[in-house]
Amino acid sequence: QWFLELFQKGLRDSDPDNENRDQRILNINNYFTYAIYKNVCRSLFEKDKLLLSFTMVCRMLEIDPAPMRFLLTGGIDSESVSQSPLSWLPTQTWKMVCRAQQLPSMAWLPEHIQQHPDAWRSFYDSNSPHDGPHPAPAERLNAEGGGDLLTELIIMRLLRPDKLVPVVKAFVTKHLGKKFTEPPLFNLGQIFCDSGEPWVPLVFVLSAGFDPLAELTLFAEEQGMNKRMETLSLGQGMGKRAAETMLLGRQQGLWILLQN
Repeated sequence: QWFLELFQKGLRDSDPDNENRDQRILNINNYFTYAIYKNVCRSLFEKDKLLLSFTMVCRMLEIDPAPMRFLLTGGIDSESVSQSPLSWLPTQTWKMVCRAQQLPSMAWLPEHIQQHPDAWRSFYDSNSPHDGPHPAPAERLNAEGGGDLLTELIIMRLLRPDKLVPVVKAFVTKHLGKKFTEPPLFNLGQIFCDSGEPWVPLVFVLSAGFDPLAELTLFAEEQGMNKRMETLSLGQGMGKRAAETMLLGRQQGLWILLQN
């Protein structure tokens, strides 16, 4: 029901273009994609919002599950891998690089690192490897050259996992736009409008340093509902009273705030 209502809102509110059917479809898709992101973001902790954007990109691009699985898990360990041939590269990291050969699009990587050790060491030691020139051949970083859409992310995971987040942000920005890496700020008025119908409940997930009560009270005053809002703290034995309060709110058009 929620998904359907959000889609219908996209049909109503997206930029109309009655002269061009293809443009109209594109407008609806763009509006709906961002509406999904914006609305789901409200239910996520800050650390999980970029993962939502990344997941959306991968679904839209129909990413091959094999490189995605490798990006998430690091592949299957192999006991046959020898010690690192490079003094600056830890053996554990080298083993992960060798495991990347499980992917056809990454089979070139171990040999290329050994053939161009200086370039790869500069990348490995850099404070911002995601901003400088990439040591991998350009054709290996795109699908046209036999690479994969996730090749650059996999390389960063192998060699500099501490810099994976900015690379993921760049990946999302490239395919969806910068606004999908900038979660909307908490706006109770906008959330209330987007809820669609007055009987749709708003659930606040509390986190450290955030108490929605003050903002909700202020919003109720702005809406002229401050004297028509009932607040009830839930606890043992309060179920019956909560049900009665909900019924009263439905009959009299009140706002009911249940605090757990």
